[in-house]
Amino acid sequence: MAVTDAQKVAAMTTALEEMANGRTLQDAAKAQGVPANALRKWLISDPEWHQQYTKARLLQGQAMAEEAIRVARETTNHSSAADRLLIETLKWAASKANPQEFGDKQTVEHQGAPT
Repeated sequence: MAVTDAQKVAAMTTALEEMANGRTLQDAAKAQGVPANALRKWLISDPEWHQQYTKARLLQGQAMAEEAIRVARETTNHSSAADRLLIETLKWAASKANPQEFGDKQTVEHQGAPT
């Protein structure tokens, strides 16, 4: 069954919105009944979609970092081991989705003339 351009636009728009809210592309595709591989192919075939995907990834990283904070705040003695794993995973994913903000590397900018 062929997918129309309108269906592609709807699927990509929804997937990118879901990603910006912290969901993975795989989960966003599954929720729509669209193969994640199809979304990936559409992303690489269209520069505009790829640009929007890049922006969604930055927001995804922020959403994952916020989720890690929420989990940390709500942890209990009984859930701490599982929560620790979830927090570490979310931190790792956030650092990959938005390395400028959450990555391990720090950049130092020097201003002024050398003396």
